[in-house]
Amino acid sequence: MSLTARRVTAAAIMMMISIAAVQFVCPISAKADPILTIQLDTVYAYPGQQDVVFPIYMKNLADTVAGYALWIMLDQPDVMQFNGQFDTSGTLTSGWEFVGLNTLGGNWYDAKIVGLANMPEEPYTTGILPQNGDMPLIKLTADINHVPDTTTDRYVVMVFMTDDVNHFQFSDPWGNLIGYYRDTILDTNYYECEQWAPPPNDTICFNWQQVPWPTDSMAVDTIIIPGLDTSLTEVISGAMVIHPCGDANGSGSVNILDITSLINYLYKHGTPPVPLEAGDPNGNGNLNALDITYLINYLYKHGPAPHYL
Repeated sequence: MSLTARRVTAAAIMMMISIAAVQFVCPISAKADPILTIQLDTVYAYPGQQDVVFPIYMKNLADTVAGYALWIMLDQPDVMQFNGQFDTSGTLTSGWEFVGLNTLGGNWYDAKIVGLANMPEEPYTTGILPQNGDMPLIKLTADINHVPDTTTDRYVVMVFMTDDVNHFQFSDPWGNLIGYYRDTILDTNYYECEQWAPPPNDTICFNWQQVPWPTDSMAVDTIIIPGLDTSLTEVISGAMVIHPCGDANGSGSVNILDITSLINYLYKHGTPPVPLEAGDPNGNGNLNALDITYLINYLYKHGPAPHYL
């Protein structure tokens, strides 16, 4: 094969690949409703609390989910850490053949979860049929550090890491990704043919060798990559909030409104404190009239500060 013919062949290959790449990209609908939603709620806790439960919810409206991978990061690891425990009882993952939990950072400031409805051997376990997300997908637990009341930032965001398909994915029983589109990019590496087929098939290369620059027998390839379709997949990160002790109404501070909130809860069927321990300023483990007196003394008579049990 001549040098000119090989260059023409390379150009033709590049043109064909460019056309194929344009045709291969699946269009993304900006107006499509999400077919899959993954969500972490806001959970309230108190300093030093152990085994706080963080349910993860999933809504899958169109496809059966038979596998998933999630990676969650904490933005304030000095306030809380995951403790390496999870619970599948009463969840969508209950009965799955494999569920694993690990920390990629080695310190439980993050949590990587992998779930598979089926392993290669029998029996066959049905995945999660389309449903509205009323039941958790799985429940993680974490431990809260003894954060002093003087700490002002008491809000920890738990973020789903969605940039890498290895860390965020959902698949159907046949291994197809859910909520992703496919894209192609040109492989910009250069290759030189070390062994051509004999004539008349001398346009076929038996062995390519990568080289750092274009050559007379250059070949260009494409790479298929998945991309998260944010019009079809909704991701809602969660948080853990520590309210100061005595903050019965959950406003983030302790004042006269907390006294009113406690009175309403104890005597007028009002809303309970969240967490309940926040309405126990004297730290004796019971919510009663003594806690109202304790708050009054603290706010107006220079009494001792509220403290958790």
